[in-house]
Amino acid sequence: MSASAAAADAERWLLALENFGIRPGLDRMSALLAALALPDRPTVHLVGTNGKTSTTLLCAAMLQRAGLRAGAYVSPHVESFADRIHVGGAPLTDAAFGGLAGEVRAAVATLPDGAGQFEALTAIALLAFARDGADVQVLEAGLGGRLDATNAVRSDVQVLTSVGLDHQRWLGDTVEEIALEKLAVVEPGGTLVLAPGLTPTVLALATGIAAERDATVVRAEAVPESAVRDPAVVGPFQRQNLGVALAATRAVLARVPHADRSVTDAALVAAGEDRLPIRGRLEVVGRQPLVVVDAAHNVQAARALLAAFDGVAQGRPTVAVVAFLDDKDPSGILALLAERCDSFVATTTDSPRALPAAAVARTARAHGATAHEAATPSQALALARAAAGPDGAVLVTGTTSLVRELHAPGAIANRSRF
Repeated sequence: MSASAAAADAERWLLALENFGIRPGLDRMSALLAALALPDRPTVHLVGTNGKTSTTLLCAAMLQRAGLRAGAYVSPHVESFADRIHVGGAPLTDAAFGGLAGEVRAAVATLPDGAGQFEALTAIALLAFARDGADVQVLEAGLGGRLDATNAVRSDVQVLTSVGLDHQRWLGDTVEEIALEKLAVVEPGGTLVLAPGLTPTVLALATGIAAERDATVVRAEAVPESAVRDPAVVGPFQRQNLGVALAATRAVLARVPHADRSVTDAALVAAGEDRLPIRGRLEVVGRQPLVVVDAAHNVQAARALLAAFDGVAQGRPTVAVVAFLDDKDPSGILALLAERCDSFVATTTDSPRALPAAAVARTARAHGATAHEAATPSQALALARAAAGPDGAVLVTGTTSLVRELHAPGAIANRSRF
């Protein structure tokens, strides 16, 4: 079987596993790790409502700059499952992904309870890092923390990037309940890195749990504008992510004897900045009009997006292309977007949980916005580009599945990035 055929077969297998749905718990993941006999290695574990993917990839880039071979595991993906797994700064190739998936698939077949999609993907990532001989692995939790598959791996450094209302169906109805689910990953004797901007209540919970588990607490700070090459491109939320990644990197370097501890903060921040933009995060994919895609899918993320967007859009009139899944808060997000965007094109995606375009448009109109409807993301983008004109801007946001469909080959002409 060719590399591309093996990768395609792996994608089909993983998509089929999605039918099992979300099954919280660590027993299946622990059994799968035992079947694969994976060795322990220094691990950074990131939890949080927003900022995890960017911070994971930025941290891995900084660790590489410090002389460590780093593996990074993020979710969800923009184009393919292989994009979730990065070794040495690059996503897995089709050949590597297909081969590793085949090994994990064989291991899953031996387990009485099988494995879900995210558990299988996590195992593929960990197997990839083991085969590569990674010095350190940086893992983004998929959902919550306590019962997430990534929590079956013992970590040395834990990172809380943010806490907001999202995934309440699984994590709880209050910020405090959600924070406790995420802070459950704190390990005895670990180092807990806390992002700036956490509420006093969450900070109190975090420091209390850390004290109970004899973990060291590090309070991260955003990197100042003066420390980045282009503040207009590296907006406030990415400067915060850079600061959190820097604190996590320093925590790892203090624990790994053969790391280059002499590397300066400036060099580490530069390595992180070189990793930007992150796909689907304030990513410029077109000009005339400017087209920016961002996978913000909750109110907290939308607020951060808008704080950074004008640094890129420079006051251009803006048409937003939006779609949402049924477990999100479209009204809250659209209320924020309506303060900045001149009009909306509502659409839907191929996700079975996607809201109909008509429902999204009605919600936008309820906030006093002009909203049109389009049957597909590509049609929505075409309408938005025409409405914006060459001197305007198009902002695509609301769900990763929308970003993924517009990232498909040929979906966006004249793609360009900073």
